[in-house]
Amino acid sequence: LESLVDEDVVDPHFLVLLDEIGTGTDPSQGAALAQAILEELVNAGRTRVIVTTHYQRIKELALADTRFKIAAMEFVDNRPTYRLRMG
Repeated sequence: LESLVDEDVVDPHFLVLLDEIGTGTDPSQGAALAQAILEELVNAGRTRVIVTTHYQRIKELALADTRFKIAAMEFVDNRPTYRLRMG
């Protein structure tokens, strides 16, 4: 994380992918840790971040902070359509 927010290292074209951030910890601690990491990355202001999560707290960031957006993969009849739906 330190190298991702170090302005001497970060390129404005970086894309950070985080799959199920905070998994493997107590859910409340994992959600808090995930939120802190995401806020730090966004505060650095020089990277794009895509994260997958089941934490409701992380999903709600988009409601409280306009720097975050939320999206979901569409499913029809329990089958993925591979369409990304914003909002």
